[in-house]
Amino acid sequence: MKLYSISYDIDNNEQDFIVALKNLGDTCNYVKSGWFLRTNEDNDVIYKKLQPFFADGNGHLLVAKVNEGLMSGWLSSNTIDWLMKGTSDDN
Repeated sequence: MKLYSISYDIDNNEQDFIVALKNLGDTCNYVKSGWFLRTNEDNDVIYKKLQPFFADGNGHLLVAKVNEGLMSGWLSSNTIDWLMKGTSDDN
């Protein structure tokens, strides 16, 4: 599975956006407007499913594939545990 970082700033319908995000795979909310997503989907598929929430200029969205071997940071123990429970096959 691939690991993505989803960052956003949304003005409306945030709960609907989060439901759509969670439907894409295994998720972990690591900061207020940032999620990790582990899925078999490709970047463009993820973007196409989430982009409609931003179509009317309703904020900003970034979908970035993460290489777990090249990641550094200071995160909560829950997030570290989530990251450690699975490794990406396609970094």
